[in-house]
Amino acid sequence: MNWHSMWVVTEGYVQAMLAPEAWAEHHFATVDLGDARRTKRAVKVAAQMTKHPAGSVPQQNDSWGGTKATYRLCDCEDVTFEKISEGHWQRTREEAESHPAPVLFLNDTTQVDFTKHRRAKGLGPIGDGNGQGFLLHSALGIGTGEVPDVLGVMHQSLYCRKPKRKGETRAQRKARKRESQKWPETINAIGAPPEGASWIHVCDREADVFETFDACRGNNTEFIIRASQNRRVALGHGAEEPDDSLLDLSRRLKAVGHKQLKVRSRPHRKPRIAKLRIAFAPVTVFCPRDGSQQLEPVPCWVVRVWEENTPKGEDPIEWVLLTSRRVRNRKDAEKIAEYYSHRWMVEEYHKCLKTGCSVEKSRL
Repeated sequence: MNWHSMWVVTEGYVQAMLAPEAWAEHHFATVDLGDARRTKRAVKVAAQMTKHPAGSVPQQNDSWGGTKATYRLCDCEDVTFEKISEGHWQRTREEAESHPAPVLFLNDTTQVDFTKHRRAKGLGPIGDGNGQGFLLHSALGIGTGEVPDVLGVMHQSLYCRKPKRKGETRAQRKARKRESQKWPETINAIGAPPEGASWIHVCDREADVFETFDACRGNNTEFIIRASQNRRVALGHGAEEPDDSLLDLSRRLKAVGHKQLKVRSRPHRKPRIAKLRIAFAPVTVFCPRDGSQQLEPVPCWVVRVWEENTPKGEDPIEWVLLTSRRVRNRKDAEKIAEYYSHRWMVEEYHKCLKTGCSVEKSRL
């Protein structure tokens, strides 16, 4: 095979790129769609989409026959989201298993909006409940070498929210499958790293559910999760009972150093260089007392990063991070904060799907 490789570097991240035909062959030639001809067509469709990612299906094809063949492929019951994606997931896994540096799996969820397409079936409520579409949950693999490199998507899931049923009780709602289960389900789907490899799941505050910690522990993978709940904790490891609350404890810790962070612009936020302070401590996190299954306490570390002297009119930065990686000193704490700062890359990936690839307009 003729591999025409080039390298693309964006904001300090490097990504190896192939010519469209070679890339499509590499990622989709092994997918099992029940017929070798479908697999061959999937490779061709992928190459055509890569050449013109924002185009419609007719724009991506050079003939009406090719356009119809693409629609037939997408309409086939044996051609599912999971089966099409499996080839790329496997290639990403191979990269992650052989990567010499720790690999971050950046977890995040985005809404795919089909509100304007009212005749579409099988969708669920999104946004304030008046829109319709589905949720896409992704785990994007990033290698943490001297120049971080994008390995690919390790796993994705589609979720449709169920509308609240009239007269449904609180107990009935709790008995339903919870949306928060997407975090441990993704971790379990990715599974354990091979011997000698280090995999770290990096998640925002939505993932702060105890089952996320437990799934990482069960798969021998590590985690960095931004805390949202003032959990029951004890300072140090090995405690049998909680005696403090996470957020309260973390805000009493003394700073051990300073760090600068380039803050990206957001709606209602200007870009700036934020001067941050950093503190850390070992803690034991206890399962909540809410009547759910009682899971074993999790020994981990808390790293707090916060901004002082915030510019007028801006919200101060504060990250309270729980991590299973050992934090012995200031350098270790700064590394945890650095790893968490990469999380925005999965948000950029979802933005690329919507604005760069126009997935909502294609309606496939």
